[in-house]
Amino acid sequence: MLRPAVRWCDAEGRRLDTVPLSDPRVAAVEVREGGELLIDLREVGVLRLDQRPAGPGEAPVRLRLGVVDRLVTRRRCSPPGCACS
Repeated sequence: MLRPAVRWCDAEGRRLDTVPLSDPRVAAVEVREGGELLIDLREVGVLRLDQRPAGPGEAPVRLRLGVVDRLVTRRRCSPPGCACS
């Protein structure tokens, strides 16, 4: 079942294209466990990641398998030299 997209707006009601993860509205979004496998992005060779080692207390770089599949597809379908990944 698809739910309608969330629209983020500032205090004046203008639509925002980017919402910081620190925004309390992000933390208020309900998360439901779907049992989908989590993939460590550091093990997916076609995606470019920051190669600096994680600091103490930093979370692993994991995403749901379906999200990783879409990122890999986007990367492979992008024109040569595209910096999107």
